[in-house]
Amino acid sequence: METKLREAYPPSHGYEVVNFEPNGGSFTYDGVDVCGRRVVTWLQERLQGRNPPTDLSVIGYSLGGLILRYALGLLESLGVLEHVRLRVFTAFASPLAGAAKLGNSSMARLMNQYSSLLISRSGSHLMLADVVPGTKSRSLLELLADPA
Repeated sequence: METKLREAYPPSHGYEVVNFEPNGGSFTYDGVDVCGRRVVTWLQERLQGRNPPTDLSVIGYSLGGLILRYALGLLESLGVLEHVRLRVFTAFASPLAGAAKLGNSSMARLMNQYSSLLISRSGSHLMLADVVPGTKSRSLLELLADPA
């Protein structure tokens, strides 16, 4: 996908395609929020440099879509998007509503519990097993889905 985007949107036409590597590999286990803050930190540094972008389009695949959703919310709350126009947010194959197995069966409970343990903090987010401090037992993905 990166290659195709670079071909379609070359630097000679004023575009910069970035594949955000600091969240690659095992860093994705750190959690949607931690990975999202990495994206925000990088973007804030980029916006303070020479020739900062005026428009922003982001594409996330799988967990990357959740990470970008979190990052965009944080950028909005920090006022960063007042100076940069968000053109496109696209999430491909992203479990925006989580990946918890529904139901009360023993298998569903077992799968949800062990999945959240096996894939660390990100797994807890995906299985809706986390609780965001200061909320009434709401998970991170539940808060991301709330427009308020």
